[in-house]
Amino acid sequence: SVASPKVGDESFRKAFKLLEEQGKVRHLRIANENDPVTQGPPASAKGTLAALSPAVLSLSYMMNSDFHTEIYKHVGIKLLLYPETNSSKFNISYSEGKWNEDTLSPFAITSISNHYGYSYSTRLLALMNDLEKMYVNDLYTMKNKNTILQG
Repeated sequence: SVASPKVGDESFRKAFKLLEEQGKVRHLRIANENDPVTQGPPASAKGTLAALSPAVLSLSYMMNSDFHTEIYKHVGIKLLLYPETNSSKFNISYSEGKWNEDTLSPFAITSISNHYGYSYSTRLLALMNDLEKMYVNDLYTMKNKNTILQG
C-alpha cells in the first residue's frame, strides 16, 4: 500500500501477524517521512473522543464498552521514504505495533504536501536503482533476522 492510514486494532494486528508467520500474507507499506495520513488515525472516532473527554471515557466504562481501547496499528514491512535533503534515502523496518510507532508528528501536521502523489513518485523514482532487486519475501526473511535496511 502507498500512503495508507492505520487500518486495524491490536487483534487485527495479531491476526495479520499470524498469517505472515504462516506465509499466507505479505504487506509492504510505503510512507513518506512526515506524511500525516500514514501517521493516523491513532484510534477510532469513538476512541479518540474517549481520549479527549473524561466524560465520554467514564460513559464507555459504565456501558461496558471497549471503544476506548481501539488503538489502531500498522502491519507489515514499512518502506519509509526520506526527502532528497536527507542523508539517507530510505529506511525499511517491520511494524511491531508499539504505541509510539508512527505517532503523529507536529511536523507532519504542517506538511500535507508529503502526502501528495508527486512527492511519492519523486522519492520512489530516486530509489529505483536501490530497490529494483529487493523482493517483499526477502524483506520478510531479513525481518526474521532483525535486520533493518537503510539507504
